[in-house]
Amino acid sequence: MTTENEELDLPEFPLSSRELLVLLHEHYPPRCVAYNESELSAHRYAGMRELIDELLVWQEEADEEPNSPMH
Repeated sequence: MTTENEELDLPEFPLSSRELLVLLHEHYPPRCVAYNESELSAHRYAGMRELIDELLVWQEEADEEPNSPMH
């Protein structure tokens, strides 16, 4: 019997928010709209990327603060 993670070939769930962001960034890289991609699908992907980018910026800002609880 296989688990859903094995079927999708996904790694184990990350232990930290930083690891989660790296995983999301790797699985949903920035890209252009594909030739045969629907407008709806392109907008959905762009929304995911926008969220990932915002979270990455938020993480970077937290890393710059010496007393941040995210260290």
